[in-house]
Amino acid sequence: MATKAPLKSLRIKHFRGATKDFSLKFDASKLLTLIYGENGTGKTTIADAFDFVGNAKVGSLENRGLGVLKPYWPTLGQPHTNILVEVAMGAHVWKAQSTSKGVSVTPPDADRPKVEVLRRASILSLVQEAPKEKYDALKPFIDISLAEQAEAALRKQVKESESALNIAANRIAENRETLTRLHQESGSAEASSLVWAQAILQSPPSDPTEVVEKLRLGKTAIETVERMRDSIDSARAESQVAADSLSSAVDSMAKIEAAALAEDAAFERILSAAKDHFAQHPEGDHCPLCESRERVADLADRVSARLAKLKAVTDARNSLGQAQSSAASKQAVFSSAVTRSKQAAVVAREKVQLLAEQWAAMSPGLAAVLDQIAEQGMFDSAAVDVLLGASTSGGALITELEGKKTWYATVKTVYEQYQTNLDKQKVVSQVLPRLNAALFICENERKAFLDAILSSIAQEVGRLYETIHPGEGLNKISLKLDPNKTGSVDLSAQFLSSQDQPPHAYFSESHLDSLGLCIFLALAALREPERTLVVMDDVLGSIDEPHVDRLIEMLYDESKKFRHTLITTHYQPWREKFRWGWLKNGQCEMMELGAWDANTGIATAKLSQAPLIELRQHLSATPPRLQSACATAGVLLEAICDFLTVRYECDVPRKKGRLTLGDLLPKVCEKKLVAALRVEVKGADGSYSEVKIGDKLKALNEMAQLRNIFGCHYADLAHHLPQKDALDFAILVHEVGAALICDDEGWPGSDKSGSYWATRQETRRLHPLKKPS
Repeated sequence: MATKAPLKSLRIKHFRGATKDFSLKFDASKLLTLIYGENGTGKTTIADAFDFVGNAKVGSLENRGLGVLKPYWPTLGQPHTNILVEVAMGAHVWKAQSTSKGVSVTPPDADRPKVEVLRRASILSLVQEAPKEKYDALKPFIDISLAEQAEAALRKQVKESESALNIAANRIAENRETLTRLHQESGSAEASSLVWAQAILQSPPSDPTEVVEKLRLGKTAIETVERMRDSIDSARAESQVAADSLSSAVDSMAKIEAAALAEDAAFERILSAAKDHFAQHPEGDHCPLCESRERVADLADRVSARLAKLKAVTDARNSLGQAQSSAASKQAVFSSAVTRSKQAAVVAREKVQLLAEQWAAMSPGLAAVLDQIAEQGMFDSAAVDVLLGASTSGGALITELEGKKTWYATVKTVYEQYQTNLDKQKVVSQVLPRLNAALFICENERKAFLDAILSSIAQEVGRLYETIHPGEGLNKISLKLDPNKTGSVDLSAQFLSSQDQPPHAYFSESHLDSLGLCIFLALAALREPERTLVVMDDVLGSIDEPHVDRLIEMLYDESKKFRHTLITTHYQPWREKFRWGWLKNGQCEMMELGAWDANTGIATAKLSQAPLIELRQHLSATPPRLQSACATAGVLLEAICDFLTVRYECDVPRKKGRLTLGDLLPKVCEKKLVAALRVEVKGADGSYSEVKIGDKLKALNEMAQLRNIFGCHYADLAHHLPQKDALDFAILVHEVGAALICDDEGWPGSDKSGSYWATRQETRRLHPLKKPS
């Protein structure tokens, strides 16, 4: 029967081998579609198109070492964004296109068909690969991802808990070791370091922060006062040097003034002008100023000497001024240093007063020294010693107080860490066994679930395999998880009464292919088969002839489970068996592909009709096509006779090669057999009508030459014989064929009734079962 949403059409554009827009229309009443075509006609492109819509991938390109596959999706020379694949099922049409982020399928409908594609490589993965690869091939069909995630999370938690337990144990040991060391350093007589630590923590020391801060302020102020000694000493020394320089300048000035002429200082300008005159004019015989001739000799030299005496006075007076200024400045610096010393001492006195008792105990003379400095600003080396001693004592007390605080904090921290790690160890010790138990349950449940599924799959595979290979004893298939490995499946089968043998070590290629096909069908039917579109891409090539009919019958039966089954093949015997009606056709639609061409792309070819249907069309033509009808009737009659001689084991010379109608029809028309031959034809209401095909065959035996005259050879006799004779021959063959061959079920080939040959649904019953003796 048809699915609720039958497959209606497929459209492919600029995808793989579809160089042009290509479409296929499907018969909505058929559950199975067979697409026949020679190699290179586009069968894999059609399979990939369904894969593209259903799984957003092109499976035929995978595992071929191509790297990034997207460039190979479109038709050569087309950008990937031009790809369009459409699948119509029921009232829905899904469009798949390639984008920069991958494959986009619209609409993203929940009813989007599941697509399972079987290729030759898939069979190898299911049958011949290593256990890990087998498990990976099975995973898409057995969805236990949530259970695996939960189990992985549990396993991770177990590992983390074990690690946490080890870390806690190590930390506890470290904490105990540290407490023991601190206990020993304390000199306590308490035997237990833990009891000692607990006692310490129960009586915490007062917080020394405020005292330490005041001590630090006092210490800093004392050190500031102590450093003032250097400033005062330096300023005093520099002031003394400046005073000495001033005294020296005074003495020098007195000496120079005594040696200099007593003339008015204004006379210095006249002398300077004379010196300039003598520099320009040599000495004459009279004074240039008074024109006296007396003492004219060496007049210029004496002018220069008197100028020199006057300059020494000026320079000495300048030096004296500088010395006076420097002495005043250095004295001011010294006075400032003394003032700052007093101020620093006052500040220090205030800071020390904050902890007067502590400072008095550490440095009894400190207060007096600071008072003295505050009053005088000056202090000697004895005072410095007091200040240095106080600073050192204050620093030591600060260190002691802070050390006690740090030591207590260390004991507290280590003990609290010990308790924390101990509590964590207890909690983890309680939780870890439960985690391990939960993990054990999860693993066992997963394995039991998978084993149950694998067992059911194996039973189903065995059933399907037995259908194809009945009585060969190879149907005892086993799929088992490897208990010692994660994600590993072993496939084994019985071979020569020996269990658990890997099939690919002993089975033929044909047997392995059919085994892989059976595994795939069993897996595809696991989840929502009514939503699943099964595509098998040219996987029947190595199936040997004796098993083909049973394989095809099995595929017909299994296709009823799925939404649709599509098989591509280049296996010509299937095509011919379909045409001749050796296979039931009721639920199967057959399509044929023509030659592929780069300009036209994938093309469909006109499928050759079954001879019975072809004969019916020739007879129904107006007027009937007599020559074609006779030719087709002759071919069909040969097939009918061949079928009957095989069923009734007639004595025909098969070893001579191709048999003709003259070899076959007389054997069928032997007296006892032809008299017994009859077919019960099932009507639409379920009742049967009987057709005595023996009588019709006997009549055909008498007119068989008409086939050659009208249908196969040129003969003048055909111009003289009535056309009605040719028409009667073709009609009679059609009556025999219509009685014997069911359009849906094909030829009656089953003898399970024990009394007649029948089609699967007994739409035809051929009598007798055995050739009359």
